[in-house]
Amino acid sequence: MRKNELSQASNYRWAVLFTAFFAFVAFAFVFQLVPPLLKTMASDFTLAEAQAGWLMSAVMIPGIFLALPAGLIVNRYGSRLIGFLSLVSVAGGSLMTALASTFAVALIGRLVLGAGGAFIIVGMPTLIPQWFSRQDLGKAMGIYGTNMPVATIAAFPAATILAQSSDWHIPFYAGAVIAVLAAAVFILVSKEGPFDSSHRSVPVSYTHLR
Repeated sequence: MRKNELSQASNYRWAVLFTAFFAFVAFAFVFQLVPPLLKTMASDFTLAEAQAGWLMSAVMIPGIFLALPAGLIVNRYGSRLIGFLSLVSVAGGSLMTALASTFAVALIGRLVLGAGGAFIIVGMPTLIPQWFSRQDLGKAMGIYGTNMPVATIAAFPAATILAQSSDWHIPFYAGAVIAVLAAAVFILVSKEGPFDSSHRSVPVSYTHLR
Protein backbone atom coordinates (compact mmCIF):
# COMPACT_ATOMS: atom_id res chain seq x y z
CA MET A 1 0.00 0.00 0.00
CA ARG A 2 1.28 3.49 -0.80
CA LYS A 3 2.32 5.86 1.98
CA ASN A 4 -0.40 8.43 1.22
CA GLU A 5 -3.04 5.69 1.20
CA LEU A 6 -1.87 4.53 4.62
CA SER A 7 -2.10 8.10 5.89
CA GLN A 8 -5.65 8.48 4.61
CA ALA A 9 -6.63 5.16 6.15
CA SER A 10 -5.12 6.23 9.46
CA ASN A 11 -7.19 9.41 9.49
CA TYR A 12 -10.44 7.80 8.36
CA ARG A 13 -10.29 4.63 10.41
CA TRP A 14 -11.55 6.33 13.58
CA ALA A 15 -14.67 7.51 11.79
CA VAL A 16 -15.32 3.93 10.64
CA LEU A 17 -14.73 2.64 14.16
CA PHE A 18 -17.24 5.18 15.49
CA THR A 19 -19.90 4.14 12.97
CA ALA A 20 -19.48 0.46 13.86
CA PHE A 21 -19.59 1.34 17.55
CA PHE A 22 -22.67 3.55 17.10
CA ALA A 23 -24.44 0.84 15.09
CA PHE A 24 -24.04 -1.70 17.87
CA VAL A 25 -25.01 0.83 20.55
CA ALA A 26 -28.21 1.66 18.62
CA PHE A 27 -29.20 -2.02 18.65
CA ALA A 28 -28.12 -2.65 22.24
CA PHE A 29 -29.92 0.48 23.46
CA VAL A 30 -33.27 -0.82 22.17
CA PHE A 31 -32.42 -4.32 23.41
CA GLN A 32 -31.83 -3.02 26.96
CA LEU A 33 -34.96 -0.85 27.15
CA VAL A 34 -37.16 -3.71 28.32
CA PRO A 35 -35.67 -4.54 31.79
CA PRO A 36 -36.46 -1.14 33.38
CA LEU A 37 -39.91 -1.15 31.71
CA LEU A 38 -40.77 -4.79 32.35
CA LYS A 39 -43.25 -4.27 35.19
CA THR A 40 -45.03 -1.46 33.38
CA MET A 41 -45.30 -3.45 30.16
CA ALA A 42 -46.46 -6.55 32.01
CA SER A 43 -49.18 -4.51 33.70
CA ASP A 44 -50.26 -2.90 30.43
CA PHE A 45 -50.52 -6.24 28.61
CA THR A 46 -51.91 -8.04 31.70
CA LEU A 47 -49.07 -10.54 31.82
CA ALA A 48 -47.17 -12.36 34.49
CA GLU A 49 -43.58 -11.14 34.74
CA ALA A 50 -42.37 -14.53 33.48
CA GLN A 51 -44.42 -14.05 30.31
CA ALA A 52 -43.16 -10.50 29.93
CA GLY A 53 -39.64 -11.91 30.12
CA TRP A 54 -40.21 -13.23 26.61
CA LEU A 55 -39.76 -9.65 25.44
CA MET A 56 -36.08 -10.07 26.29
CA SER A 57 -35.74 -13.71 25.25
CA ALA A 58 -37.38 -13.14 21.86
CA VAL A 59 -34.52 -10.86 20.77
CA MET A 60 -32.08 -13.74 21.17
CA ILE A 61 -34.04 -16.29 19.15
CA PRO A 62 -33.21 -14.99 15.62
CA GLY A 63 -29.51 -15.09 16.46
CA ILE A 64 -29.70 -18.83 17.10
CA PHE A 65 -30.80 -19.44 13.52
CA LEU A 66 -29.16 -16.50 11.73
CA ALA A 67 -25.66 -16.43 13.20
CA LEU A 68 -24.00 -18.70 10.62
CA PRO A 69 -26.07 -17.53 7.60
CA ALA A 70 -25.45 -13.93 8.70
CA GLY A 71 -21.69 -14.46 8.48
CA LEU A 72 -21.99 -15.87 4.98
CA ILE A 73 -24.30 -13.05 3.87
CA VAL A 74 -22.01 -10.36 5.28
CA ASN A 75 -19.02 -11.90 3.52
CA ARG A 76 -20.95 -12.03 0.26
CA TYR A 77 -22.63 -8.62 0.21
CA GLY A 78 -20.33 -6.60 2.44
CA SER A 79 -20.75 -5.11 5.88
CA ARG A 80 -21.81 -1.69 4.54
CA LEU A 81 -25.04 -2.83 2.89
CA ILE A 82 -25.91 -5.45 5.48
CA GLY A 83 -25.13 -3.08 8.34
CA PHE A 84 -27.45 -0.43 6.91
CA LEU A 85 -30.30 -2.91 6.36
CA SER A 86 -29.78 -4.33 9.84
CA LEU A 87 -30.12 -0.88 11.41
CA VAL A 88 -33.31 -0.33 9.42
CA SER A 89 -34.55 -3.60 10.93
CA VAL A 90 -33.61 -2.37 14.40
CA ALA A 91 -35.53 0.86 13.80
CA GLY A 92 -38.52 -1.10 12.50
CA GLY A 93 -38.51 -3.47 15.45
CA SER A 94 -38.31 -0.61 17.93
CA LEU A 95 -41.10 1.28 16.19
CA MET A 96 -43.29 -1.83 16.05
CA THR A 97 -42.80 -2.33 19.78
CA ALA A 98 -43.61 1.33 20.44
CA LEU A 99 -46.85 1.06 18.46
CA ALA A 100 -47.87 -2.29 19.93
CA SER A 101 -51.29 -2.48 21.51
CA THR A 102 -51.03 -6.21 22.20
CA PHE A 103 -48.36 -8.48 23.58
CA ALA A 104 -48.17 -10.43 20.30
CA VAL A 105 -47.31 -7.32 18.28
CA ALA A 106 -44.69 -6.27 20.83
CA LEU A 107 -43.19 -9.77 20.65
CA ILE A 108 -43.00 -9.60 16.85
CA GLY A 109 -41.30 -6.23 17.14
CA ARG A 110 -38.69 -7.75 19.41
CA LEU A 111 -38.13 -10.62 16.97
CA VAL A 112 -37.56 -8.09 14.17
CA LEU A 113 -35.10 -6.28 16.43
CA GLY A 114 -33.30 -9.57 17.08
CA ALA A 115 -33.01 -10.32 13.37
CA GLY A 116 -31.33 -6.97 12.75
CA GLY A 117 -29.17 -7.44 15.81
CA ALA A 118 -27.92 -10.83 14.62
CA PHE A 119 -26.42 -9.21 11.52
CA ILE A 120 -25.00 -6.29 13.50
CA ILE A 121 -23.28 -8.59 15.98
CA VAL A 122 -21.74 -10.60 13.16
CA GLY A 123 -21.10 -7.83 10.66
CA MET A 124 -19.66 -4.91 12.62
CA PRO A 125 -16.49 -6.68 13.83
CA THR A 126 -15.63 -7.61 10.22
CA LEU A 127 -15.41 -3.93 9.27
CA ILE A 128 -12.82 -2.89 11.83
CA PRO A 129 -9.91 -5.14 10.72
CA GLN A 130 -10.25 -3.66 7.24
CA TRP A 131 -9.11 -0.29 8.64
CA PHE A 132 -6.73 -1.17 11.48
CA SER A 133 -3.41 -2.92 11.13
CA ARG A 134 -2.60 -5.92 13.28
CA GLN A 135 -0.60 -3.70 15.63
CA ASP A 136 -3.58 -1.40 16.33
CA LEU A 137 -6.38 -3.93 16.03
CA GLY A 138 -6.39 -4.82 19.72
CA LYS A 139 -6.82 -1.19 20.73
CA ALA A 140 -9.61 -0.68 18.20
CA MET A 141 -11.48 -3.81 19.28
CA GLY A 142 -11.04 -2.82 22.92
CA ILE A 143 -12.77 0.49 22.22
CA TYR A 144 -15.45 -1.27 20.19
CA GLY A 145 -16.00 -3.75 23.01
CA THR A 146 -17.31 -1.03 25.32
CA ASN A 147 -20.47 -0.78 23.19
CA MET A 148 -22.74 -2.92 25.38
CA PRO A 149 -21.81 -1.24 28.68
CA VAL A 150 -22.31 2.18 27.09
CA ALA A 151 -25.70 1.17 25.68
CA THR A 152 -26.81 -0.32 29.00
CA ILE A 153 -25.74 2.73 30.99
CA ALA A 154 -27.65 4.94 28.55
CA ALA A 155 -30.76 2.76 28.21
CA PHE A 156 -31.68 2.19 31.84
CA PRO A 157 -31.94 5.81 33.02
CA ALA A 158 -33.31 6.98 29.66
CA ALA A 159 -36.08 4.37 29.73
CA THR A 160 -37.01 5.24 33.32
CA ILE A 161 -37.05 9.00 32.78
CA LEU A 162 -38.97 8.87 29.49
CA ALA A 163 -41.50 6.37 30.82
CA GLN A 164 -42.12 8.44 33.95
CA SER A 165 -42.67 11.59 31.90
CA SER A 166 -45.12 9.87 29.55
CA ASP A 167 -45.49 6.09 29.15
CA TRP A 168 -43.43 3.03 28.23
CA HIS A 169 -43.95 3.53 24.47
CA ILE A 170 -41.82 6.69 24.33
CA PRO A 171 -38.42 5.03 24.99
CA PHE A 172 -39.02 2.75 21.99
CA TYR A 173 -39.83 5.73 19.79
CA ALA A 174 -36.53 7.22 20.95
CA GLY A 175 -34.79 3.93 20.13
CA ALA A 176 -36.23 3.99 16.62
CA VAL A 177 -34.93 7.54 16.09
CA ILE A 178 -31.46 6.55 17.32
CA ALA A 179 -31.42 3.54 14.98
CA VAL A 180 -32.44 5.67 11.99
CA LEU A 181 -29.69 8.16 12.83
CA ALA A 182 -27.17 5.31 13.16
CA ALA A 183 -28.29 3.91 9.78
CA ALA A 184 -27.80 7.31 8.12
CA VAL A 185 -24.34 7.75 9.64
CA PHE A 186 -23.38 4.20 8.76
CA ILE A 187 -24.34 4.37 5.09
CA LEU A 188 -22.58 7.73 4.69
CA VAL A 189 -19.34 6.89 6.49
CA SER A 190 -18.68 3.16 6.30
CA LYS A 191 -16.90 1.59 3.35
CA GLU A 192 -14.55 -1.24 2.59
CA GLY A 193 -11.11 -0.68 4.07
CA PRO A 194 -7.64 -0.76 2.54
CA PHE A 195 -6.32 -3.76 4.45
CA ASP A 196 -6.57 -7.34 3.29
CA SER A 197 -9.70 -8.98 4.65
CA SER A 198 -7.98 -12.31 5.19
CA HIS A 199 -7.50 -11.68 8.90
CA ARG A 200 -11.11 -10.71 9.54
CA SER A 201 -12.87 -12.64 12.27
CA VAL A 202 -16.60 -13.27 12.10
CA PRO A 203 -18.21 -14.16 15.44
CA VAL A 204 -21.17 -16.48 15.20
CA SER A 205 -22.82 -16.33 18.60
CA TYR A 206 -24.67 -14.04 20.99
CA THR A 207 -22.04 -14.49 23.68
CA HIS A 208 -21.30 -10.76 23.45
CA LEU A 209 -24.73 -9.98 24.94
CA ARG A 210 -24.36 -12.10 28.02
